[in-house]
Amino acid sequence: MRRRSLVAAGAVVLGASVLAGPPAQAATTFRMTIPDGVVYAEGCQDHAYTYIFDGLPAGYSATLNLTLLGPDGLRAGADSQHEPSGTGSFFFCSSSLTGVYTARGTAEICQTSSPYSCSSVDVERAFSMRKPHSRTGLSAPRRVRPGREFEVKVTVRDERPNGYFPTDYTDVYLEQRGRHGWQRVPHTMTTVYDGRTFITVTMTGPKLVLRAVKREGSVEGSVSRRAVVRPKAGQPTRAVR
Repeated sequence: MRRRSLVAAGAVVLGASVLAGPPAQAATTFRMTIPDGVVYAEGCQDHAYTYIFDGLPAGYSATLNLTLLGPDGLRAGADSQHEPSGTGSFFFCSSSLTGVYTARGTAEICQTSSPYSCSSVDVERAFSMRKPHSRTGLSAPRRVRPGREFEVKVTVRDERPNGYFPTDYTDVYLEQRGRHGWQRVPHTMTTVYDGRTFITVTMTGPKLVLRAVKREGSVEGSVSRRAVVRPKAGQPTRAVR
């Protein structure tokens, strides 16, 4: 068996010089594509990649063997394919690390009859797995009498394989815009159930500019659009629970 090593940024070539057969059929190009993906907050899923041994001559078999290395450098999975082209996958669960993964291995073609010679190349492809995104919303009344309590509604949805859905058991709090930028409003931390929660605020000034913040967890944090609440009259603004 003759062997050449080549790190594949996008494709590796099994050149005419290492294969037996008619010159017109001697060059085989190997390509592999692994997209970036998401480690979802719950459950497990396959993360697919595609590959092709392009121009594989008649009378040759193709084999792809891959080992997956995680962001920590440890083995995180493996996969093998034995068709000239197709789709493979690696298995990820909510406990999997986020970061850069590397699929490393060999792409090999062999004659299926005498003299049974083989040629192979080393292949390597990096891709990223991230946390799911989230979307936080905030709704509040436009005007409230000074000194009155009112409720704001906070909604949170997280990314899943089929779209964005209401989030359970995640922490949110309010921030208020002031002279020195956004500052956290004391005593507004609460937990979202079934994608929503309500927070009580007291109107004590001429204007409240608020936003809701979802904390980072198994899902990425996010910030809502701002909501402006105005009274008919009042003193300097302060928000309390």
